[in-house]
Amino acid sequence: MAAIENNRWSVQPDECAVRIMVPDLKGFFKSIPTSKALVVEPGTRALVVDDNGVLGEVPPGSYTMESFVERLQFWRDKQTTIFLFRGEDISVDAEVKDVVCMDNVCLDIACRWTFQVSELLSFMQNLMGANDSVTIADIVKKLSPTFEQAIRMAVGRTGYDEIKQPDMLGIVQNSVKSEVDPKFLRYGFSFVGIETFQPKNSDPEMEKVEDKQGDNFRRKKEIEMIHAAGRLDNEELGGKLDNTRDAVYVRQQLRDVVSSDKLNKFTTKEEFSEGIFEIDKKKLLRREERDDLIAGFEERKEDREGLRSHLLETIDVHRERELDELRLDMDFAIRQKTLAKEIELSELSNSADAEEWRHELLREREESQHRNEEKHKKLTARWQRIREVQNEKRDDSWKSVLHEQKMDEVQADLEIARADRGRQVALIESDLETRLADEKLQVQKRQEEWDLELQSKKSVSQMEKMQRLQEMNAKFAERELQVKAEVEKLKADSESERELNRIKAMGSLSTEALVATAGADNAALLADLKKHESTQDAIAAQANAQPGAELNEERLRMYEKMNESAESKADAIAEAYKTAMSLQQGQAPAPAQAHAPPPMAPQSPPPMANAQGWHAMINGQQQGPYPLNQLVTYIQGGQVNHQTMVWKTGMAGWVAAAQAPELAGYLPPPPPPPPPIA
Repeated sequence: MAAIENNRWSVQPDECAVRIMVPDLKGFFKSIPTSKALVVEPGTRALVVDDNGVLGEVPPGSYTMESFVERLQFWRDKQTTIFLFRGEDISVDAEVKDVVCMDNVCLDIACRWTFQVSELLSFMQNLMGANDSVTIADIVKKLSPTFEQAIRMAVGRTGYDEIKQPDMLGIVQNSVKSEVDPKFLRYGFSFVGIETFQPKNSDPEMEKVEDKQGDNFRRKKEIEMIHAAGRLDNEELGGKLDNTRDAVYVRQQLRDVVSSDKLNKFTTKEEFSEGIFEIDKKKLLRREERDDLIAGFEERKEDREGLRSHLLETIDVHRERELDELRLDMDFAIRQKTLAKEIELSELSNSADAEEWRHELLREREESQHRNEEKHKKLTARWQRIREVQNEKRDDSWKSVLHEQKMDEVQADLEIARADRGRQVALIESDLETRLADEKLQVQKRQEEWDLELQSKKSVSQMEKMQRLQEMNAKFAERELQVKAEVEKLKADSESERELNRIKAMGSLSTEALVATAGADNAALLADLKKHESTQDAIAAQANAQPGAELNEERLRMYEKMNESAESKADAIAEAYKTAMSLQQGQAPAPAQAHAPPPMAPQSPPPMANAQGWHAMINGQQQGPYPLNQLVTYIQGGQVNHQTMVWKTGMAGWVAAAQAPELAGYLPPPPPPPPPIA
């Protein structure tokens, strides 16, 4: 597994891919010290997946939380799955045994080939499945049958003399690549190439045979073909091998007889026919093969050297046909085995495209059966043509005819393989297009969800900001009221203290001084009192100064004058006091019956910043918009009262709060009217 505890993600040397479950990616990054970062090791590719699909691929490098998320699209804070893949080429040393070339020679091919993980999503869906890790050995085991089949096809289209040429590596590589690319791509791989290609004969002794067309060479390749067929462990093929071995032994005995002086003792066709049946007691040779030998003897019995050469060529023709049929059966058995492996591989995924691919492989297996039957028919027709050529006494020409017909068959096989590849490529491209369309749809869906979520977050953020602002305004207003109350209290305490000091000081003042410093009402009372005192003092003085009626009359006149003078003086003193008090308080004298004017409403409603908000004139300033619950808070705090001018959308203009039906229920009862002035 990848060593994520050390903040370094990679795959082990024997691994191809690994799955890592990260329940909380943000929490994982928070656990990384700020001085360190997540490192995706060189040669490692990371695919990030969540419940909705693939988020993105993270290439090798060093990442913080911010830079990691930047690599992903629409990543959310939820459980995340990380797939780590080997990003570098994977090299495989292989030896493909019993590869038969076009000349029916068995070869062992030692090679080194490379591949790499290219389509991470295809690998994850079609090959990895639910496994937590996949080793390189597992991958090689799954891909090797397809590669080996491609090697067999490439070598099988090549003659023995061409295989060891220097340019054979490029020829085989191109052939293998065109064959395996569609199937490798299906599972997320790409075939890189073949680094080395070294063919060698299964039997080292064959390399020492100088005459590659001689009897010893044919005998060895015949034996190797039979052994190779036996190693395939195919039940149907195994049933034919016993007859093939026995037929090889019979032909070898015939060759020994024809090559020696024993041929000279056969003088008639009947004697030669009896000699063949004596060697082939089990009748392993085909009837047409026996007929060709007997007919050739009858036509050439007078020319013993020509007869010997013709009979040996006839035996070799049928020997080569036997090998062609054996090779055809071997190719079919190997092909069926490879297809069985590929079908088994396709069953790793249960997706719709995997099911379609599986149907394609099953169809190919059925077509392979049909093609094998057709090839056997063509093989029979080919050798019929060669028999005709050979019987026309053109003993050497059958080899060129055989080569031409094999080349025609190779060309036909190439056309069929090209058609199969085209169909498979079209199927894979369709799957890829469908997957890309699904991924695009998922990306668009995530984009829309992300946009909606972002807008929602912005809206919620704006509402939260507005709510916080309103709370701040409410707290500020509450604090302002508290400060004002404290100031008023301090003022009241200060005025009370000043009033007490004033009363104490007024105890030693004269009546005139009291009148001058008293309030408006008290000044009037003091003035009347002063008038009364003056009148009494005047009466007493007159009574003491004049006796009798004259005195009383004089007293009356003096009293009236003094009374008028006292009233005038008292009025003047009271008026002066009132004027002094008004000037002292910094206010102009107000009429006795005047009332404070109502607050002025704004000239026009405010702009429609918020169609659902209230605007109010608070502290002489237009404020808002506020939601209804905020305005109710201001009513309860005393910032909004019955006379506060308010407005909201839909109202013709500003009105007092008491005239707004939505607010009237929240206002306290109006204060009682002031008592009438006496």
